[in-house]
Amino acid sequence: MASALSLRPGDRVPDFVLPGLDGKLRKFVWSFTGRPVALVVAGELETLDPGNFANLANRCAEANVGIVVAAATPVAAAGATWARLGGDAEGRLLLCDGERKFVPLLLAAVGGALSFGQPGVGLRQRVIVLDPDQRVAGSFD
Repeated sequence: MASALSLRPGDRVPDFVLPGLDGKLRKFVWSFTGRPVALVVAGELETLDPGNFANLANRCAEANVGIVVAAATPVAAAGATWARLGGDAEGRLLLCDGERKFVPLLLAAVGGALSFGQPGVGLRQRVIVLDPDQRVAGSFD
């Protein structure tokens, strides 16, 4: 059994590398350093509701907050859905975890904290809000 790494407000999210829609690998920490970020984690990109995502994107744009979507969807299958969600508008980045190495860990939960590595049933979606130093400010399931 893997041990869990729980993150609470003030903790830094571990860096991870996933391909963007163009297939190029992107380091999460380097993508938005120095700017607040809403990390939207989805078990599958298709589970994101376009209307709700548009509302989140509008609020983030008003607050000058970047959006990174990490989804357990392969790059080849993500293009059409990403376009329906508003695609690569300024301040947005899609990271595809088709091998499901990171997204399930980001969706795991233990005792109200964010948990990495805990077996069990995970969520389908989560938004992790990070401050400009990429420390957890809060999360919404």
